[in-house]
Amino acid sequence: MVYWFQRPNRGRRHKEQDMSTETPTNKIKRSKTGNNPCRCIIPLHDGEWTEDGAFIMEFQVGCGATCSHEFAQGHDAKYKSELIRAFRAGATVVLLDGDFRIETDSMTLAAARGWERFITPGKPKAEKKAKAPKTSAGLQVGDAVEFKIGRWTKRGLVRHCDGPDTTVEYEDAKGNAQVAVVATDKLVAL
Repeated sequence: MVYWFQRPNRGRRHKEQDMSTETPTNKIKRSKTGNNPCRCIIPLHDGEWTEDGAFIMEFQVGCGATCSHEFAQGHDAKYKSELIRAFRAGATVVLLDGDFRIETDSMTLAAARGWERFITPGKPKAEKKAKAPKTSAGLQVGDAVEFKIGRWTKRGLVRHCDGPDTTVEYEDAKGNAQVAVVATDKLVAL
């Protein structure tokens, strides 16, 4: 068994190690001080229709933040959410980066970054089951029923049935007569 203090020190330099600043050619040198501009996108407007009937959404590349990688913290999620919004709107995405204007669709941008699994059409909403209209379900005035008020289960007598609601008379914990209007489907006949 190897304990944590017996493992070789990964990533940290010891005095006996070579302190040269040479970087291997196969590795990308990233700035640790945060001098790289963030490459997120900022919407310039909510979208507009062109004369030829196309819906376009324009985005400015870069927010002005500096970071040590391609995006500032959380800005990749903002980028993804804007691509999802453009995809669901069926818009053509226009990226404005300095003097460059790139016109493409959101799926192409997502695929270039490996995010195509996030850009999917919205799931269709499940069709609601047709509920039977709320009726008194055979309850008549004077029937004994059980129902809940908050967390307490009460027993009472039906005083009036009117479509989806039923008026029930019951006794509270002190023995006082109370009246409650309860949804008919919440009543259980005794």
